[in-house]
Amino acid sequence: EKDNKRLYVEVKGTTGSNTRVILTKNEVIAAKKNFPNSALFIVSGIFLDRSKNPPKALLGKLKEIYNWKIEDEKLVAISYYYNL
Repeated sequence: EKDNKRLYVEVKGTTGSNTRVILTKNEVIAAKKNFPNSALFIVSGIFLDRSKNPPKALLGKLKEIYNWKIEDEKLVAISYYYNL
């Protein structure tokens, strides 16, 4: 929050590229609700030092997307609950 302006930021980290991230249902809802005061920050290319317990995250490149607007056509379902 700065000068009475609030920014809602979703931060994602990945060892892969910054071309896609996994979002929860609640993260999508929050981004839609808070647009245009929402942002997505992705730290990609993280190196995990697995010789440590717990593993230690190192390096990474930051990508910042301000005024983040969820575009429904870019969402891909990766799992479902099936109620019996």
